[in-house]
Parts: sequence; structure tokens; C-alpha cells
Amino acid sequence: MKYILIILLFFCTCISMISFNFFIKHQRKKRVGQSIRGLGPETHLIKSGTPTMGGILLIFNTILIYFIFCLVFKKYLSIDIFKSILILFPLIGFGVIGFIDDFLIIKKHNNIGLKPTHKFLLELFVSAVYYFIYLINFVNNELNFFGTYIDLGFMYGVMLLLLLSGFTNATNFTDGLDGLLGLNGIISFLFIGIYSYLINNYHVLLISIIVIFVLISFLSFNLPKATIFMGDTGSLALGGLMISSLVSMNAEVLILFFGFIYFVEIFSVILQVWYFKKTKGQRIFKMSPLHHHFEICGLSEMKINLLFCFINFVFSSIGLWIGISFL
Repeated sequence: MKYILIILLFFCTCISMISFNFFIKHQRKKRVGQSIRGLGPETHLIKSGTPTMGGILLIFNTILIYFIFCLVFKKYLSIDIFKSILILFPLIGFGVIGFIDDFLIIKKHNNIGLKPTHKFLLELFVSAVYYFIYLINFVNNELNFFGTYIDLGFMYGVMLLLLLSGFTNATNFTDGLDGLLGLNGIISFLFIGIYSYLINNYHVLLISIIVIFVLISFLSFNLPKATIFMGDTGSLALGGLMISSLVSMNAEVLILFFGFIYFVEIFSVILQVWYFKKTKGQRIFKMSPLHHHFEICGLSEMKINLLFCFINFVFSSIGLWIGISFL
């Protein structure tokens, strides 16, 4: 069986790489390129016109390969359709929001897509639908706080809505350098996958493995110099999938560790805006999100990627150790 698994993983990775190759050619032919925001680093202006919306294939390939695995290993896997929907729905739902945002950016030929209010309302709607699916599945509102189960009642739903909406924007902010979100996404899903294996949650384990290989195939076109961006379609979808994977294992609090680097990114933006308004023009960072601060300080994109991956790996390791301690 393990040899079949290895062969199938290799086969699916090849399919993913081939699909990205064709997609890049299609986007170039249709001149579907990324518009770079004027407020960003000047060095990024050269990236203008790079094919974008690679997140479409991140989502499609993940779902396609997942169902291929389910068919091939149906004798060995007991797949619960509701649990599958619970995990995959945010991937699709937030991916659709990201697609609308990317589409508007391309259509307008600037870096302004959905209005922040409209985007937030759509995120709340997808989160609310997800919570409804959650209630059908689990019919409880308990939060696993490091081994102590706390019944939050309707506040659990409020927490999920805010967590999904906030965290997907955090992964969106992290997608600002070639390979940054892709590399950190691999690390996050690696630890999510390890934790799912330890608690025998094979739905999450299978999806985590697939996402890792799909991200590897994407990074082959995104590093060292991007020939395609995942866009908001991919960054929002990945954030939603990370949260739903942990929620399905009743391990929501572990996102504080597995997603630490993304929280750092979004809080650097919040802190920068707050300080700028309070001091009427002064800044804490040279530019936010935080990766741009290091970029302007002179670090190369690859060095920033390695630094953020190291931080992500350390905190994810701590989170895994804590998670195991309360099994």
C-alpha cells in the first residue's frame, strides 16, 4: 500500500505541475497579470504583469487529488462526506471571495479590488455558512482549551466568525514576497498533518499531505523568481483551510502556534495604522506588513523567507509539543 501511495503522490504532483505550466501560458496569453500597489516597495514594480490567480489551481488540484485518493483507497479509508465538506468548504468559500477580489483588480488594472467593507461582509457570510455546517456535524460549541473543554454556547460561533475572517486576512497579508506564503504554508500543514496523524484524524492528514505537495508544485513556479502568484484566491483559501482543519480536530487554539507568523504579519499592519493615526504621521516600521520592513532594511526576499520559516517552524514545534501533552 505504501508503494501505491508514493506512486500516486508522485503522479498527482506531476499533474499539478503540468496544470500550473498550462495555466501560466494561458494567463500570459490573456494578459492576466498582477497590478502592483504604488505604496509597496519600489523593487516590486518589476513584478507588475506577472500571471496571477494561481490559487484557482491550488484549490482545484487539492480537491481533485483528494477525491482521487478517496476512490483509490476507499477500501482502507472511511471517508465521512460531512467531515470532508466541513474541512473543504472554507477552502472553496474564501477562495471564491479571493477570486472576486483578484478579478476586480485585473479588470480595473490597479491594486484595488473589493471594498474592505464588502470583503469583510462576504467573509462573515462564508464563516456563518461554515458554522452552520459545523453544527450539523458536531452539534456542540465546546472549545478545547489545552485539554479543558469549555462550552461557549453561541459565543463559539462568534469566535469562529471572527477567527476565520481575521486569519484569512492574516495569510493574505503574508502573501507579499515570492514563496513566502507557500513555504510557510507547507510548514503549517506539515505540523497540522503530524498532529492529525497522532489523533488518528485521517481526513485532515490526507488533505494536509495533498496541500503540501500541491504547494511544492506551485513553488516550483513561484521560486526563486515568481512566474505566477497565487493571488487573494489562494491566500484567503489557505487561511480558511488551516482553520477548518484544526476546528475539525477540536484543536482551534493550536492556530496560535501553527499560525503564529501570520498573526505577526497582520498585527504589524494593525499596529502600524494605529501608531500612524495616534502620532499623526509617525511609523513604527519602515513599511508594513513586517516582511516589507525587513525588505527595505536590505534583506533579500530569500533571507526573509528563511527567517519567517524558521520562526514558523519553532512556534509550530512548540504548538505540537503542547498539543501532544494534552492528548
